[in-house]
Formats: sequence, C-alpha cells, structure tokens
Amino acid sequence: MAVSQPRYSKEEFARRGDEIYEHDIRPHVEAGHEGKFVVIDIETGAYCRVQDYPIIIYCTGTCNGYADNS
Repeated sequence: MAVSQPRYSKEEFARRGDEIYEHDIRPHVEAGHEGKFVVIDIETGAYCRVQDYPIIIYCTGTCNGYADNS
C-alpha cells in the first residue's frame, strides 16, 4: 500500500487559510465573535463559524454560516 503524502506543506496550508480568512471571512465575522472558531476549507474557501466548544464539524463545503450543533 502506497503512503499518501500531504497535498500541502504546513506552511502552504497556513498561508492559504490566512489568506482566505483575511480576504473573504474576517470582514463578515470579526466584530462580536472574538475567541470563536472558524473552520476553513483551503481548497474551496468554504467556511463554518462554530458557536460552541467542544464540537465536531463535518463540513461539506456548503456550510458558509453557523454550524448546527444542536
């Protein structure tokens, strides 16, 4: 069985996430959401804002908004 390699280096993964957050997400979620978590798909730019902790999220790429953790 072949060993799979990560698609992106840790640095590239972080760079992509930071870029998406700063450009596309931060303007919409920053105010009033300090200390909250955002889950970002670095390939599509889709994101989920997480309301509560702890939580497990399965993001399908169509969850731009609050995750339903009820």
